[in-house]
Amino acid sequence: MQNNKLRGSVILSALDRFSDAVYSAMSRSVIGAALTRYGKDADAPSRSFASLVSERMGLTRNITIPAKRGIGAAAENSFVIQSVKRLARFLLRVSVQVYGIGLFSAGMYTAIMFLISRFALNNTAADLLSLFIGAAAAILSVPLMFSQQPLGEAICAGQLSSFIFVTILGFRPENIATGSRAAGKSTAAFVTGMLIGLSTYIVPPFYIIIGIVGIIAAYLLLSMPEIGVLALLAALPFLPTMAIAGLVVVTAVCYLLKLIRGKRTLRFELLDVAVLIFMAFTLCGGVFSISRALSLKPALLYACFIIGYFLVVNLIRTPEWANRCIAAVMFSAFIVSAIGIYENFFGQLDLKWIDKEMFENIEGRVVSTFANPNVLAEYLILTLPFALAAFLAAKKSHSRFGALILLGASALCLVFTWSRGAWLGLMFALLIFFLIYSRRTVTVLCFGLLALPFLPLILPANIVERFSSIGNMADTSTAYRVHIWMGSLDMARDCILSGLGSGMGVFSAVYPQYSLGGIEAAPHSHNLYLQLAIELGIFGLLSFLVIIIIFAQSALTYCSRPRTDGVTQSNDASRLFIAAGLCGILAFLIQGMTDYVWYNYRLYAMFWLILALTSAVARCSAPLQTQGDEFLH
Repeated sequence: MQNNKLRGSVILSALDRFSDAVYSAMSRSVIGAALTRYGKDADAPSRSFASLVSERMGLTRNITIPAKRGIGAAAENSFVIQSVKRLARFLLRVSVQVYGIGLFSAGMYTAIMFLISRFALNNTAADLLSLFIGAAAAILSVPLMFSQQPLGEAICAGQLSSFIFVTILGFRPENIATGSRAAGKSTAAFVTGMLIGLSTYIVPPFYIIIGIVGIIAAYLLLSMPEIGVLALLAALPFLPTMAIAGLVVVTAVCYLLKLIRGKRTLRFELLDVAVLIFMAFTLCGGVFSISRALSLKPALLYACFIIGYFLVVNLIRTPEWANRCIAAVMFSAFIVSAIGIYENFFGQLDLKWIDKEMFENIEGRVVSTFANPNVLAEYLILTLPFALAAFLAAKKSHSRFGALILLGASALCLVFTWSRGAWLGLMFALLIFFLIYSRRTVTVLCFGLLALPFLPLILPANIVERFSSIGNMADTSTAYRVHIWMGSLDMARDCILSGLGSGMGVFSAVYPQYSLGGIEAAPHSHNLYLQLAIELGIFGLLSFLVIIIIFAQSALTYCSRPRTDGVTQSNDASRLFIAAGLCGILAFLIQGMTDYVWYNYRLYAMFWLILALTSAVARCSAPLQTQGDEFLH
């Protein structure tokens, strides 16, 4: 028995030494050195010829900085900005009791107007919802009328309100609770509520509520544009495309207003420049397309979503905000996964996404909040690694248990998508993740290879059957893709220099001329890289590949830093989340070899948001991060 223990320890020691040798060889290699030198190249834009000339001539010191300060001061002291700030401070000082009186008055008069409209004026079209809203407002107002606290102090004192405004939305308590005496007059509140209630005769109360909520949301975004980023990451799987684009635009406008006032900063690193160049190629693809009518709208939408990248890297500048964004991603991914799991067991599965003759053991594929199982799978492989990182980073048992639930839900939903490309992409990405996470991964892999022959005995038969069908031309899905790839390659050869133009519309219009195998129509090439070459030409494709290389370089540079560094030692969770973001992107790109993963606009937006969030985590966790990015509210 002692000999067995000794033999085991010798084997493990040898494997550990082999693992150390592999890692050392990788770090000393040319590729390893190139992929971990981002810190030396990141400030290349600031060292550009134009920047050096501007600095040498004193333009930055004598013109640019004074001009920025002057514009910021003028904007900050403008009548509009000062009026809005004074109004906000006053509303936070108004007592909860006064708000309760106004709410009671509004609810009561809303109910009265409904009764008059329905019974006195015989308006049978009067909506019963108005009565319910009025009654609910009157009932909810009663507890409010017993508190004389200013609204700001009540928000900070309440557990739920404090959690929402301070913990989630990131407002500082001192900016909410002004410390002043309660203000407001009951008579004015009652009259205001009465006017609102009377107006429901013309405007339904539901629309009034939407308007009030919209005004509050607009002010919150103006005060804290970071909330827009948080909302994008949390709500993206549930919003239509144009709503996401609208939120990006509104957040960008709020950020620009903060930038003009000198309350936020704008910085460019090498990765940002690469993304900007790709954005320019995308817009050019819309303007100089073979069919501007088919390309211009997609190009503008693509550019809008790429703007989301710049919002994230410029607004998410502290670990606290990075953690909020990661939590938003995991929370929305859990909801999406829960819907997919429910759909699998209790919903009506669509059979059009599966070859029933070949996979009779699979009853259907889930789509959750997306219209396509492959799109759902692509979303899950982008977000699942964050749940894994949260599980490994958790220090407390309840946090680890919660992360395990998130991870399990995402993994189970991913299985129910039955997307083989996503499974392959995630497997490869998780391998990279664990290689980054621990050097002992090589040791585990050596033992894992011995267990591979036994996997078919452990895994369910339908999973083994689905996975083993990869590359089988008898599968209609595989044959369909191969024929489209062959036609798309011929198309790419003819437009490799300039491309056809942005968007799938031009592809669909031209593809029938190159179709093979009886497939006369196809929405896209079922390959991300082929599609980019066809739409934007070889230079557009190369610009995208440069982005991926620089992004991988930036992530690996941070992850490869020695843990003895005081900053990285205390912020090891950041290293895990950066690795998670990198691996999510890699999994997404691997699936892009077998599918056009940007087919769905929401996935296009999510790709750039995750790319930006990963970069933002690295930047705000770096030891050289400056202290000048404190948020000024």
